[in-house]
Amino acid sequence: MLIEDLKGFLVSRGLINSVGGGMERAVEIAGAVRAASLTLAVIVLVLIAVVTGVFVYIYTTGASSETGASAGKAVVVMRSAATVEAVKVGAGYLELYVRGLQGEHKIDVIYVYNEHGDLLAAIGVNPPIKLEPGEVKRIVIPLVMLHGELFQTSKIRIVLATSSGVGIATGVVDAVTLRKVKPIVIGLVAGRAGECTIGNLWTDSNYIHWVYVDLIKGEYKLRYIDGSYTVDAQGRATILVNVSVLDLSRLFWTERYNLGPVVVFINPYSASKDYTVRVIDIYGNEYVFDMKALVQDSQEVVIDALILWEDLWWPGTGESLDNYVDHVVRFTVFTNGTARIEVVRASGCYLHMFMFSSSLPDFNSVPRIVDEYVANDYMLPPEYGVVYVKSHAAVVPDDILKHAIWDPVRGVWVKDWPPVFHVHILQ
Repeated sequence: MLIEDLKGFLVSRGLINSVGGGMERAVEIAGAVRAASLTLAVIVLVLIAVVTGVFVYIYTTGASSETGASAGKAVVVMRSAATVEAVKVGAGYLELYVRGLQGEHKIDVIYVYNEHGDLLAAIGVNPPIKLEPGEVKRIVIPLVMLHGELFQTSKIRIVLATSSGVGIATGVVDAVTLRKVKPIVIGLVAGRAGECTIGNLWTDSNYIHWVYVDLIKGEYKLRYIDGSYTVDAQGRATILVNVSVLDLSRLFWTERYNLGPVVVFINPYSASKDYTVRVIDIYGNEYVFDMKALVQDSQEVVIDALILWEDLWWPGTGESLDNYVDHVVRFTVFTNGTARIEVVRASGCYLHMFMFSSSLPDFNSVPRIVDEYVANDYMLPPEYGVVYVKSHAAVVPDDILKHAIWDPVRGVWVKDWPPVFHVHILQ
C-alpha cells in the first residue's frame, strides 16, 4: 500500500490529523505492502451467483487491455495462467478454488481492489501456494484484512499474484453477495460496581458498560449505564493491518478518544510467523506483546488479532485514556471452525467479561445476562457466549495463581499460563 493511501485511510478513521505531521504522530509503519506499478491487463470474468447454494461461480471469457487501476496500485495479470473456478463464503473469509492452466506458479500475495481500482489489501500467503497445470488449490482470503471496506463498495476484484507482482488469476465478486458472510463479533463487559478485591466476582448491571466489535464490518457499538443514566456510542473500529506500534504519548486526548474503546492489531502473517506489537502509553512506558506462531500454513487462519481494550473509554469522557492495555486478548479464528482466545494482560478494579460465540446474544440483553450470572453463583450456559471473567482488582499475569480468571461455564478458577479458551464456531 502506498504511504499516501495509508495516510488517507488513517485520516478517514480519525486516527490522525490531515495536517501538521499527524502521520508521524499516530503510528509507526511496520512495513509497506508490496505493490507493482506495472501496466494492468485484466482478465474479464463473469460472475454468476447461485442463489440456492454456497458457491459463487466465476468463468473467464478472454482478455482485456483496459487499465482498471492507477499506477502504483496495479499488477500484471498473465493470460490463461490460472482460473478462479469458485468462491465459497465462510465465517469471516472467502475460499477461492483456483485451477492452474499453464506453467508452474507460486502464489504468495493476494491483492484486493474496490470498484474504483483502489487497493484495499495486500495479503501475504505463507508458505507460497504452488500451482501446476490441471491442479486445483484452495486459497483463503481473510476479510478482516479489508478494514471493513468490503461493505463500502459495490464489488471487489481479487488478484492472485507472485512476489514479483505478476498476477496469475483474477476474479470479480459482487460485494452484495459477500455481505451475507457470517460476522465475527466479540463482546467486552466492564462491571464497575463491587469491592476492589481479588476474587470478587460480583457486580451490578446498573453500573456496567459494554462494547460489541464486528471485526469484519469494522464497527463497534457501546452502551454505558450509570444508575438511571444511559448513553450509547457507535463508530468505525480501529483495526490496524501492517501497523505494529501505537504511540499514545504522541497523541492528544481527542486523538486517543477517536481511537474508540478498542484497538485491534491484525497479524499480517495470520499466525504463521512470530509477530510483535508495541504500545507506548501517555507517560512513555512501553508494553511489548509477542504473538508467537501457531501454525505453519497461513491458510489455516481467518483472523489472528491482538485486541486492546481501554475500559475507561465511554461517550464524551473517558478520563485519561492512558494506555489501552487494561485488557489485552489474542484472538485467533481458524478455518476449521474453531477459535482460540488467550488472555494476555488485564488489570484494574473493574470486573471484565470477554464474550464470543458463533452468534452472540442481542446487544441489549447484556444487563440481563449479568443479572443471571450473579443470581446463578457466577455461572452461565455456553450459549450466552461469556468465555471468561476477570475478577475485580486482579492483575494478569501477576495474579494468575490467585483468583484472577474465572470460567463461568465450568465454574472453576483458571490457573494455567497463559489462560487459553477454545470456542467452536458454526460454519
